[in-house]
Amino acid sequence: MKSNYILPKKLTQPILDWVLIEENRTKYITDEPEHGGNVRARDYLHVIDEDLAKAKFPYVELDRLATEILEFYQLPWNTPIEPNYGFLICYSTQGHQVHKHNDANFNVEGPDESLNEDLPHDYLDDVVHVRFNTLISKPLIGGNPVIEEVEYKVEENEIWRCIAGIDEHYTTKVALDKPRVLLSFGYFIPKEIVYEWKRKK
Repeated sequence: MKSNYILPKKLTQPILDWVLIEENRTKYITDEPEHGGNVRARDYLHVIDEDLAKAKFPYVELDRLATEILEFYQLPWNTPIEPNYGFLICYSTQGHQVHKHNDANFNVEGPDESLNEDLPHDYLDDVVHVRFNTLISKPLIGGNPVIEEVEYKVEENEIWRCIAGIDEHYTTKVALDKPRVLLSFGYFIPKEIVYEWKRKK
């Protein structure tokens, strides 16, 4: 759901500048060919990686963006980061379209396999996987989120909320030359807060 809140460019620009360097993308961001089009993504950015730090990834700005988002949505600073992807960046170009899906509300594919749980994909207990997303580079055509079959025409650097563990979501197809660069911040939000958000929708 759109927020109409534009994140400060002074925080998003250093991350965009970093990912637009082809060497950074090819060396540190994984190719994701199964998603169609040219797509590269890197998750678990909330955990500082030594190689990324040496490559001057803008961790300070990423952390400040996370704080900005929590404050905007009036969530406590210690809101748990969801364990499957955490914070991620995704760079994609013409032809890419995120397929329709939901995200799990439990630890199903985190990097520490010993913590992964074998539960039905639609399992829901007391927390919901919610993602707060922003396009720090918005394609000229396409790349908009579609949540529960409603397309949201977001602005560049606008934050939007996706209740990913409940609502089916996908994106419109990217076209023309400008890349789609997504920053996504995943959290486990108490179910009662999420249901209140859905009531107010």
